[in-house]
Amino acid sequence: KAFEDLLAITREETSTTADAISGTAVAGKQTVTVIGFLVVIIGVLFAWLTAVSITRPLQEAVGLASAVARGDLTQHIEVKSGDEVGKLLQALKDMNDSLAGIVGDVRGTTEAITTASQEIAQGNADLSQRTEEQASSLEETASSMEELTSTVKQNAENAKQANQLAHGASEV
Repeated sequence: KAFEDLLAITREETSTTADAISGTAVAGKQTVTVIGFLVVIIGVLFAWLTAVSITRPLQEAVGLASAVARGDLTQHIEVKSGDEVGKLLQALKDMNDSLAGIVGDVRGTTEAITTASQEIAQGNADLSQRTEEQASSLEETASSMEELTSTVKQNAENAKQANQLAHGASEV
C-alpha cells in the first residue's frame, strides 16, 4: 500500500509539475509574442524616424536649389548637421552666397555703366549745342564776309570811276 500511496503522490506531483510547466510554457510563448510585437513596432518606429531624418533635409535642399534656380537668392540656409546632407546644404549656402555676391557686383557695374552713359549723353548734347552755336556763328561770319566783299567791290568800282573821271578831267 505504501508503494501505491507513493505512486499516487508521484502521479499527483507529476501532474502538478506538468501543469506548471505547461502554464510556464504558455506564459513564455505569450511573453515572446509580446516582446516580438514590441520589437517590430520599435523597429518600424526607428525606420520611420530614420527615413524622416533623411528625407526632410533632402526636401529642404531640393526646395532651396529650386528657389536658386528660379533666381531667388534671398533664401536663408541654415546648416544644422555635419553629415552628407549637411555638407550638401553648406554647398548650397556657399553657392547662394556666391551668386548673390556676383549679382551685387553686376548691379554695381550696371549702375556705373548707366551713370557713365548718362554723362556721355549729356556731354554729347553739350557738344552738339556748341557745334550748332559755332555753325550759326560761322554762317554769320560768312554772311558778313559776303557783305564786306560786296562793299569792297563797290568801293573798287567807285574808285575806278573816280579815277576815270579824274583822268578825264585832267585831259581837259
